[in-house]
Amino acid sequence: MENKLERSNQISKSSQPAGRVLKIMDALTEVHCYRGAQMNEMYLNLMSARLAQEDLARVFRALKDLGERPRKDGESALLDLGTILGEMNSKPRILSAPGSAA
Repeated sequence: MENKLERSNQISKSSQPAGRVLKIMDALTEVHCYRGAQMNEMYLNLMSARLAQEDLARVFRALKDLGERPRKDGESALLDLGTILGEMNSKPRILSAPGSAA
């Protein structure tokens, strides 16, 4: 029987192209350093695999904004998925011009 960490490693390796997941892992690590949070490998693998399904520009913009914003009283330093998605959804989508790469 495999443990949760091994399963999270499989999810992060198989769900999305490795480049997308690695870029999000780097961004998550950076934003959590700014927020003073400690992550574990399972969190990093699962969050990166899930966020890799989203528009990368919106993910990076949300993480940058969350990393630069002071935490509210009692707010956890470790970001949850809902907070990241909420921040992404609070920003207007940037539409590309017809014929340009998105």
